[in-house]
Amino acid sequence: TRLRGLLNYEPGRDCLDMCRMAPAINELHSQGLHPAANILRCASLGTEEKVRFADSSRQPPVRRRKITTGTVVSSSAEGPNRFSVHNHTLKMLVADSAAAARKHLLPFAEMKTPPYNLLLAIAYGSFCDFAVTFRLRVPDEFHSFIFRNGGVYRLRFILVNAQFDPDGDGVIDGDELALYEKRADRAIAEMATFFSTLSVVAALLVGLTHYITLGYPLPFEASAETTANLGLQEADWLLWIAYATNNIAGGASFFTLCASIAARTCLTNVLKSRESKLSLLRTTNLAGILAFSMLLASWNFVFSSAAGSLLHSPSYGVVGCLCWFGALLCLMFVVAPVRYIAALLLHHDIKRALLRDDFVGEGCTSDNLFCLAIHQLSDRTR
Repeated sequence: TRLRGLLNYEPGRDCLDMCRMAPAINELHSQGLHPAANILRCASLGTEEKVRFADSSRQPPVRRRKITTGTVVSSSAEGPNRFSVHNHTLKMLVADSAAAARKHLLPFAEMKTPPYNLLLAIAYGSFCDFAVTFRLRVPDEFHSFIFRNGGVYRLRFILVNAQFDPDGDGVIDGDELALYEKRADRAIAEMATFFSTLSVVAALLVGLTHYITLGYPLPFEASAETTANLGLQEADWLLWIAYATNNIAGGASFFTLCASIAARTCLTNVLKSRESKLSLLRTTNLAGILAFSMLLASWNFVFSSAAGSLLHSPSYGVVGCLCWFGALLCLMFVVAPVRYIAALLLHHDIKRALLRDDFVGEGCTSDNLFCLAIHQLSDRTR
């Protein structure tokens, strides 16, 4: 019955249906119905050829041997071998994935890159993860597209998929297939490293906040000086702010730690094929979610530290509070613009990859995005 269903496959259907046939094909092959493994290749053949494949599927499996080049070949001259069928199907999947990615990014590539603005850069770099998580709608179509599509992390992976077919002709040859394997492995390795780094930082934040939550070595309370200078009600409000923000920072750090470990485990131990790994990273947007949780933990850690300084001593705690908020302002005026420049450069890469014929590189003028970004980054660093 399964073989008959495979033989009724009609050309022109989605290639994902071909992937769903793979378990049935493998099962037929394990039962000795070897030519059934060539059913995928049989999709474009006529009815007589399909019947011939069905009749020959009752023959015993063909023994295989390895030649010196390491390529598995069949000792029979009839029909293609399993390696060629898999290779042919993989090329179709890669081509369809690249075409879908190009179609998704084309409206974004045709948008005009907005000019650099410091206030807009600070707002974007400081709150873009919140906007991506809650799918905020803004009047500007450039930023709205980024927020609706999972942020720069997901757009970057969609761009990686679009670059699997560099010339965009819908056909994957041998060189493009090798380039696909290289780029896919590099992107997966980079994300695994990113998850490992986040897990280490999150573990440190969990250790810093957990003991304070439990009241070790001292309970979380306002000092006598704070109560005398600020008043009982104000000191109680300050205590609630410090304790709540500390718990939020610890919870967000713990979530980041567990999610990073789970994501890295899926990439290294659970999923086997690079296609499954890329699909997991592209569809779930794990990088964007973890970036939001890490940013939430960092902000609340700053607020908890500033409030804790005032709880300990209003006079000396003002110095600590000012230092923490000074560090927060440095992050807003240094790190946030860098994140916005990275988003503009990502848009530049998308335009260059998708609009290769229409996109003309400019010289190093004040209107050139790349040079302008480098100049702004250099000024910010100085």
